[in-house]
Amino acid sequence: MNAHFRIVLLVLAAILAVGMLPALAQEPVQITVWHMEQPPHRVERIQQLIDEFNAANPDVVVRQEPQNWGEIYTKAPAAVAAGNAPELLFAIPDFTPILKDLGQLQDVTEFVAELDAKHDFVDTAVEPYAYDGGT
Repeated sequence: MNAHFRIVLLVLAAILAVGMLPALAQEPVQITVWHMEQPPHRVERIQQLIDEFNAANPDVVVRQEPQNWGEIYTKAPAAVAAGNAPELLFAIPDFTPILKDLGQLQDVTEFVAELDAKHDFVDTAVEPYAYDGGT
């Protein structure tokens, strides 16, 4: 291989490497999960699941922030209004109208249907989460 050809290859490799730097330098997506599971064994189990997910998905970092039932009904709407709500709120069905009134419901009907096809959910377990034709 002549010297000119090697130089061209090195320059092309350098251009490709520099072009990939932004993709390599991107920070992982951060996801905060709020839930009201306070017993230590439940928090520990949720952390185990999060650790497994994080290990399998290096471009995403999930962290949990257990919340207090006595405060969550005021804390969640205040966090939404202030623009610092978590990316995910794991809650019971009575949160649906609160989040709907705040314009913060995201329809996950297709996702639930996909999971239901794999795991055969009990209909009465899903129904409380249905609202205005969506889930």
